[in-house]
Amino acid sequence: MSFPLSFLLPFICMASDRSGSIDEQTVKAKENATSILFELCCEVMTGDNEEAIKFLKKWLDIHRHETEYFKEAATFQCEFYNLTPLHALATGNSSFTFIETLVEKAPGTLKMKDKWGNLTLHRACSRLRRPSLAVLEILLQAYPESIDVQNDQCKKPSDFFKRNKSN
Repeated sequence: MSFPLSFLLPFICMASDRSGSIDEQTVKAKENATSILFELCCEVMTGDNEEAIKFLKKWLDIHRHETEYFKEAATFQCEFYNLTPLHALATGNSSFTFIETLVEKAPGTLKMKDKWGNLTLHRACSRLRRPSLAVLEILLQAYPESIDVQNDQCKKPSDFFKRNKSN
């Protein structure tokens, strides 16, 4: 993504309207804001992007207590690959803390599959660099059955892990 992250700040900082009245503009902004978590996770996934990390921390801090909104944003899937924010973070070199927060607040995302039938665990095991054992541990503790789930190519997460462990 080649946009400056600073344009996301208004959406990141937007909290629920506490007055109870929601106008059309607020609804539109909320709809756009659900994809912001995904966009930030993709930016963090691509490498050491300090600005993206800062904004992701801010988003998580602001929306941590908005349970339904947090789950809605965490289950957002991009149109083409059906990736969730958790898929993106698990694929990259992401902070364990970010992954732990998403798993804690939206555990249902662990059962969501991408376009190829991969769970988050498949993606974590398929990282080009060695998978983070701390990330694998949190994913397996939260959804132990995922170790036996096959993707659309009949591959289990362990198949990816074995391949990458030998590299």
